[in-house]
Amino acid sequence: PGLFLDHRATRRRVAEECAGRSLLNLFAYTGSFSVQAALAGASSTTSVDLSLQTTRWAEQNLALNDLPAPAHRVLRADVLAFLEETKEAWDVVVVDPPSFSRSRRAQRDFDVARDHLWLIGAALRVCKPAGSVWFSTNLRGFELGSLTGLVDVDVTAATCPPDFQRAPHRAFRFRR
Repeated sequence: PGLFLDHRATRRRVAEECAGRSLLNLFAYTGSFSVQAALAGASSTTSVDLSLQTTRWAEQNLALNDLPAPAHRVLRADVLAFLEETKEAWDVVVVDPPSFSRSRRAQRDFDVARDHLWLIGAALRVCKPAGSVWFSTNLRGFELGSLTGLVDVDVTAATCPPDFQRAPHRAFRFRR
């Protein structure tokens, strides 16, 4: 579990962009974006997820690939709270949230249809000026809300492999 085949092209594109740069992987699950970016030469990766089990898997996946801390770290945290509290900044930010999440450990419920604009804005705030934010969702019928002052590119077609009959996700790349 945890290696979603529909994102293999997305992971490759993000990894290419991360060579010599820092990556923040939000809703990191098993850390597959972080591992691939680190193997492609990312200077550092930070993987954030709320689940104890998935953060353990992410740590194991980094260790199995000889990618040690502190350059490659995994944080168990509520992503929304983390984004509100962090003072750090990264070159590339990956945001691949669940469609919906309700957890007693989280400060609030998450609904990607309702909360995606706030989430993308928060990711952009922790993104360095020349950086980018990659946002993806598996929510069927997802419509991206209006974001002013940003360069956004719908990269869905470029990130969905041809062996999927229909696009399993929507993906976007944002820059300031």
